[in-house]
Amino acid sequence: MKKSIALLLTLSLTASLYGCGSTSSNQQHAKAANVTSTESSTLVEDASNSNSGLSSLEGTYIELFPEFMREEYKDWWVECIKAYETDDETIENYYKMLTETYIGKITGQKAVDTYSQDSYLFDCYFENDLKTITINGNTISGKDANGKEIFSHSYTYLEDINGLHGDSVMDNYFHVYETKDEGAGQFKYFVFTDDTPSGEYHIEFRYGENLDDLGTFIDGDYAYWMASGIPQDYDEELIHNCIKLFVDENVGGK
Repeated sequence: MKKSIALLLTLSLTASLYGCGSTSSNQQHAKAANVTSTESSTLVEDASNSNSGLSSLEGTYIELFPEFMREEYKDWWVECIKAYETDDETIENYYKMLTETYIGKITGQKAVDTYSQDSYLFDCYFENDLKTITINGNTISGKDANGKEIFSHSYTYLEDINGLHGDSVMDNYFHVYETKDEGAGQFKYFVFTDDTPSGEYHIEFRYGENLDDLGTFIDGDYAYWMASGIPQDYDEELIHNCIKLFVDENVGGK
């Protein structure tokens, strides 16, 4: 059944996913929009093998959504959406929804005070002035827009934690890595979802010093924020695959 334009316009102002990509959807919003999620490929993690998961994430990443929104890729978005919709206005509204509901500017308590569970934007950018994130062996580092290194620490796998969205619980949604370096501050913990560049063509993660809040999506210090990255050296095939996956999962319901 064709989604109504009114519903799409509402959804263009309402993030339908838990986070910032194509891992797991907010089930209530998903049912309303007939948008479902798929199971991501498993990021193999073994607590006895401290950093087995990081090896599948190695590389340097930039923010995903500024790349998604490049005008040069719009025709590909449209082509992918046309596999499910034929009405031009519907297609345009889907395009806006899928590219613009993940570029929020507020997070944490300010976002909690501003948004409701029915109307909100997710911030899927890198925070703390980071523009690139690099994973190299056990080391995670980040640089600003001028190429100045902001942090660099060695990390070890700690545990898996649940993802919490209101009353919804996603078991073992995040894989937690911790640094023992003094003064790591907001980079003490990194938590990653199952997404990998070889499987889902992008990664999703959060970082901070309050582990209790890193698993919650709409409460706490990191509310309404989850960073989404794409390899800095991505080619056209990779971003086309990433866009198609995003459309297939959130328009096609695959």
